[in-house]
Amino acid sequence: MTMSARSLAWHLVCRLYAVGYPVKEASLSRNERIGLQRLQQDKAVELAPVRLDYVMCPYCQQLDGPVTLEEGKMVCHCPDCGPVELDDEDKQAWQLKPDWLTRKIRAALNLDGSQQAELAPGIVRLGLFDRHPVVIAPKLITLQTCPDLIERAQVGRCAEPWFFTPRPLKGVDSQVLGRRAYWWSLEERFALFGGGLSFIPPGAEIEELGSEPSGPTHGPFSADFRWVFLEDAPGDPVLLSDAQSAIFKALWYFRGKPETAEVIMTKAGLDSLKPVDIFKVKTSNKGDPRYERPKLAYDTLVQTRRREGLYWLPCAVPQKHANEAIAEAG
Repeated sequence: MTMSARSLAWHLVCRLYAVGYPVKEASLSRNERIGLQRLQQDKAVELAPVRLDYVMCPYCQQLDGPVTLEEGKMVCHCPDCGPVELDDEDKQAWQLKPDWLTRKIRAALNLDGSQQAELAPGIVRLGLFDRHPVVIAPKLITLQTCPDLIERAQVGRCAEPWFFTPRPLKGVDSQVLGRRAYWWSLEERFALFGGGLSFIPPGAEIEELGSEPSGPTHGPFSADFRWVFLEDAPGDPVLLSDAQSAIFKALWYFRGKPETAEVIMTKAGLDSLKPVDIFKVKTSNKGDPRYERPKLAYDTLVQTRRREGLYWLPCAVPQKHANEAIAEAG
């Protein structure tokens, strides 16, 4: 299944964090470039200085060659390929913004940071989550070769430390650090949503729907009503549950005409009393954009008259009628 842009972006975040140095844009795969576009929108990455006097050949990507300026153009003189002109992407490298990852993980886990500490270069304890000290590190091998880090990660009588690193190329299980600590891969335990991160508890998975739609079809909605494009973040569509998409699809059916909750819920095939019930955010999910963003979409798009119990979508009014209403108001 094709991965969505947000999944590709998160995997690129983990790669950039793991390597720890700027990665040239020209070396990114096609999927990584899709992810880079999302990270640029989220302002998660920044350009890094690139040495341009001696670079890897843009054509063969095998040999380095000196760079000269010829008629206003930069040219790499590859020993094998000869002169090869540099494109813009050959001159650019990207890196994560400082502290971006730590800030997003702290926000996703609601960590207060009172226990934050650097245990070793690049290895940071961010705080406590459900009594577990949370530690992030660029590479799992560092944790395996420095067992004393487990001792340093512990806080008083708290539970076993949780260590998060990018997934290594070689498969390992969650008890690779022994019984005194747990290891989780960043790729599996977090996901990129709404410019932030969502935590995926062990044993849970986020539904992967494949590629996000390139744009809306029905007003702000995708063709299947599973995605909503909001004006505050047009490049980051909101993913809806089946029930939530059924509510919006039912409201769209009535083309902006106010209807009672009973009629709308019957059309949507749901048992709840009111449309808003499907969008309520549980206390345990507060701050998680997977749940907050659909509620924001509902609050933004749905109009109500509570006393009469009526609900409607102004954006679903046919354009002709909308233009007539604007003309009458003028």
